[in-house]
Amino acid sequence: AHLRFINGGDPPSDNTNKIPTSQIASLGIYKNPNHVATSFQEHLGLKHLQIVPLHSSEIRNSAATQLVEVSLKMNEFTKRSERVKSVDFHPTEPWILTSLYSGNVHIWNYRLEKIERSFEVTQSPDYAHANLYESSVRSAKFIASEQWIITGADDAFIRLYSYNTGEKIIEFEAHKDYIRCLAVHPTLPYVLSASDDNLIKLWDWEKDWKCIQTFKGHSHYVMQVAFKPRRCQHFRKCIPRWH
Repeated sequence: AHLRFINGGDPPSDNTNKIPTSQIASLGIYKNPNHVATSFQEHLGLKHLQIVPLHSSEIRNSAATQLVEVSLKMNEFTKRSERVKSVDFHPTEPWILTSLYSGNVHIWNYRLEKIERSFEVTQSPDYAHANLYESSVRSAKFIASEQWIITGADDAFIRLYSYNTGEKIIEFEAHKDYIRCLAVHPTLPYVLSASDDNLIKLWDWEKDWKCIQTFKGHSHYVMQVAFKPRRCQHFRKCIPRWH
């Protein structure tokens, strides 16, 4: 069955062609449609649910007959800002965290379509002064378990803030070059940072943000890093290849 959640308004008709494909965001395949429906309705506040059989051409193997595809009809939310360098979603609140080229970080409420809180992490870029140019915040992440946000910037500093009070909790120089990416472990008190200094570092916030391991061996900038979802003791990284 193809599950479609409709946010508000009347329940959709049986003619699913009336729902524009451009407004449907496919989220994946699930085995238990009732559980999935309840979970998405509670988390996103969606009111109506439609179950439509998949066409036979969409069933790629026999196992697919026991699965359902979950899709969402989402409201468009558009705001203009300075160049956005990273985006992160809060796991329970209707918040999007954006880090900007200007050195600012915003928490947007996508339901109310407004900024909940702003942080001036670094100074705005100044092309006339090279020492002020290194201000872009290239990565910002929620640490929801602690009610924090963490940022990594071109000045090579990691900064930590309470998203409830806006207080800066700590800042420290983490690398010798731009910090390109941060990754937060889903269950342990660990943060990975990746940098243009060719290093990945692992930080433990329960040990006063001590660097407990440095991963060397890269020959170029480390652009991205992420914990592997199912085996969180592992991580993936990405480096550029210039031709």
